[in-house]
Amino acid sequence: MIIKNKFHNIFWNIYAFFYDNLTLYYPAYYRQLNQIYSLIKNYLNKDSIVLDFGCGTGGLLKIIEKEAGYIVGVDRSFVMVNRAKRKVNKSLFVIADANNLLPFKKESFSLITAINSLYMLINPEKTIQDFYSSLKFNGRLIISNPLWKPSILKIVKALFKDEGIVRGLKLFFRLFLVGLLNIFITEEFKKEVFHSYSEEELTNILERIGFRIETITRTYILNSNILVCAVKLPPFPPAGWKEGKRENSKG
Repeated sequence: MIIKNKFHNIFWNIYAFFYDNLTLYYPAYYRQLNQIYSLIKNYLNKDSIVLDFGCGTGGLLKIIEKEAGYIVGVDRSFVMVNRAKRKVNKSLFVIADANNLLPFKKESFSLITAINSLYMLINPEKTIQDFYSSLKFNGRLIISNPLWKPSILKIVKALFKDEGIVRGLKLFFRLFLVGLLNIFITEEFKKEVFHSYSEEELTNILERIGFRIETITRTYILNSNILVCAVKLPPFPPAGWKEGKRENSKG
């Protein structure tokens, strides 16, 4: 058991190191972060309370920290969260299995982000329902999720086309290691799932739960991700409408 725990810690430290360096060495990744920031900056102010679901090593939280009122990061990895803590000050971090019910009160957040985190869940739609419950009315949900399962060959071709041979080889080595480590993660958590959604599929899910789509665009390498901004609508008709407003108007 001790050996297993030590291996587990070593594995996550290695994974966190390479994952953390994606923002430094992988242009498509930090372009995606900048694109997300451009989308959400209008919703950030000193009163905003932000949840970053699947926060990883805190790359996005570091960007928005100065403009948000308070930040909460959720991730299942203790090692990833520790790296995030070193980057972000005014924040609370929660280590939790993302497949379980989120441990927050209703209407706690004004903004929730889920960047490349839903596709590995067993039931993403259930988690989106949790997002709806945890968001304040008129709060925003930002989702970035793959449109299809990544094609390694297409990614490598795009990498060398954009970056050239020398830099492309360096980036390929780092991406290969991250991809290899992801295989071990899949085995460890016994997950053989990959939830990709078309624009229509994700729109239908969000609207069925109670969101209204504000913007949809593409992001990441080869425009392989869908980037959605949705607003939480109040239930209609409002609770008590028939018994209250309508009946009172008669008399």
